Amino acid sequence: MKGAHRVASQLWASTRRRLFPRGDEDESHFLKLDPHCHTYQESVDSTLFGDLQDGFYKYSQDLLKTSGEENYKRLAEEMGLRSSGSTAVSYASAQMVPIERPALPYAIGSPDWSLVNGLVRYMDPSGNEDLTEWIESVMKVYKKVYAIAKFVVVVFYFYNVDLDDHEGLLAHIRKAEELATSNSIKDLVRAVETLYYSLYAKLIMEIANAELCSYFQLGIPRVTTKDDFMLPEQHSTMKMFLVCKESLDSPSVCLVFSKDILRQHQAGLVRRAVNMLAATGFSLDDLVGYRRFTLALLSNPTSEFRQKWDGPGLTYQMPPREVLIFGSEKYLSFAPRDAIRTKVPQLRLRFVEEKSVDPATWERETILGHRQAVLAILESRVIGEIRRTDGRRGLINYAREKRCTCRSPCSCAMACTMNPERVCPCAVWNLTIMMLENRRNFPDLKLGSRCNILARSIFEAVSTIRDDRDLCYLAVEMKGALTTIANEIDKMRAANGC
Repeated sequence: MKGAHRVASQLWASTRRRLFPRGDEDESHFLKLDPHCHTYQESVDSTLFGDLQDGFYKYSQDLLKTSGEENYKRLAEEMGLRSSGSTAVSYASAQMVPIERPALPYAIGSPDWSLVNGLVRYMDPSGNEDLTEWIESVMKVYKKVYAIAKFVVVVFYFYNVDLDDHEGLLAHIRKAEELATSNSIKDLVRAVETLYYSLYAKLIMEIANAELCSYFQLGIPRVTTKDDFMLPEQHSTMKMFLVCKESLDSPSVCLVFSKDILRQHQAGLVRRAVNMLAATGFSLDDLVGYRRFTLALLSNPTSEFRQKWDGPGLTYQMPPREVLIFGSEKYLSFAPRDAIRTKVPQLRLRFVEEKSVDPATWERETILGHRQAVLAILESRVIGEIRRTDGRRGLINYAREKRCTCRSPCSCAMACTMNPERVCPCAVWNLTIMMLENRRNFPDLKLGSRCNILARSIFEAVSTIRDDRDLCYLAVEMKGALTTIANEIDKMRAANGC
């Protein structure tokens, strides 16, 4: 029996060697025990099929490869993709999934555009992908926030409002100007969001200051002369600030508002104001009794101001009363403060004087001006509106001669209509805006200086709107005027090939 068993074993071994000539005598290569796990791990030796690269094996491999390529091509056509060739490298590259991009349009606070965990982190302008659509979407918000910031800061100069030149709003504006020609989406998003919250915090504080000042009535009317510009009433200035705030609150500008970031900026502003008061001191004695009146108003929890501005959950966090009094009394000013003259000087404009023109030509224009005034009175309009619809001369020519081109809501429009030979007090800022709209004029002015001068002229022009006009009209006028500032960035980017 033992011999028969040995013969049978040898016969089986011989048969197995003939069927699997390269196979291992040990079958343990099919199942190996993993010492780091309590289960079995399958491991197939790569040499097992070394001699089987012909026949059915090769046919099956070619079939699998062809089927895989056909399935991918069909899937690519369904997804709108295009196959890149038949080589191994191009076939592998064609299967790469496109990088996901943040949703358009861009708005501050949008989760997709978060610099911490949003998709904007992977957007690199140095790559081969065209990011023009995303850059334009960011720049649309960028320009609007920048234009509002420039306008608001210039208004602050008129009233000598304290501004931090190192880490505050002015520093963020300068950073935005430096990046105005950049195509780095991450840098643009970071700059506009920082500027937005810095601007919003300062704007909210000054709206409260202007409204607090409006409760105090001096009883002295503000009269504008033809030579000097007088600051508007506090409630008019507050309306301008409210229009700016409404633009910043638009969902197209800010989608998700962060109160935490805002309060960080507000805390910095209050800290700076407290330090200034500690250095200069605070006294209740003033010439007109404003500080005592305001202190009594702030001490009364039932006052209209306290009911509106003081309470939990509000965006505005009321600072100490002394800070409010010190900041709000600046809006008592009648005349522009020295800050506007030193920081935003006026352009040297060339006006056409009567002595420098042929007398016959000047007299002919004067006669035509009287005819335009009569027509305006008959049509219940003003002379500026008649000249705007008259294609005989450009508006800039009227402005150079200091003739009125203002619309009916302007406080000077009716006076200029009744006296067509009157020197229009708005001619200076009207001509300034017209000149700066053409970039060929004053080409040496940098973006910041150019927009400062534009913002000054816009504030002076908007300040002449009569008080009986509603807030909607003011909003429309300011929106169009602020677009002039925003367009300066477009012109600068176009000049730099961005």
